[in-house]
Amino acid sequence: MMADGIEAVFESLPMGVIFVDNDRKVRWMNDYARNHLFGEDYFGRDVGVFHNDNSRKKIDKLFSDLERGKEIKMPFVKIVNFKGSKHTLLARLIKMSDVHGGFEGIIVLFYDISSVVFQDLTTEDGVITVFKKLPIPTRDGLIFVDVNRVAFVKSCGDSSFIYDIDGNRYFSNLQISTLEAKLYPLGFFRSHRSYIINLSLVKQLVYDGGNAYVLLDTISEQRIPVSRRNKSLLRNILTAI
Repeated sequence: MMADGIEAVFESLPMGVIFVDNDRKVRWMNDYARNHLFGEDYFGRDVGVFHNDNSRKKIDKLFSDLERGKEIKMPFVKIVNFKGSKHTLLARLIKMSDVHGGFEGIIVLFYDISSVVFQDLTTEDGVITVFKKLPIPTRDGLIFVDVNRVAFVKSCGDSSFIYDIDGNRYFSNLQISTLEAKLYPLGFFRSHRSYIINLSLVKQLVYDGGNAYVLLDTISEQRIPVSRRNKSLLRNILTAI
């Protein structure tokens, strides 16, 4: 339970504030968090209940790291479903300790940046939500990369690297499958389990023995692999463009 004075301060902030104790149970959240996240369903329950298996593994590692004294300095991006729509949150974790330095839990601070990140796209199947800009959290703030400047995405375990047309590389904590879902309707293609490419930048599909790759129209003319099962599909897509 928050002290009355601190609670009043947190309620006045234009951001979400959630307190999770060292047993991983949600003990408090301000009104902004209730209105932009999961509401009362979260209270008194383990945070893992509201996440998939992969996210629960990340939570386990997070708490393990914090209990061992590791600091979490980088903010991160989280995409959640709330009231039937997707929301993108920019979040930062603050470790809470007692007077002896023992781990007491975490404060989660977050902003809803959906209006900057997402756009509605009208398709034959109706209106869908896709990326407008990709949010890239850094130690100094937040970078937004326009989708039309993204050349390709490369998987990095549970995270990804995003490369723009000028050869700049950005780290994203989002998985490649999460990015793919919101990029595919905009003309991106999963050429390989580890790569998503911008089809509008493909200069050439090259066959090299039993392998294949695409050349992208970027400053460094990137060569991106194409998996065997996707070669024919990609060739057909490029022919139709």
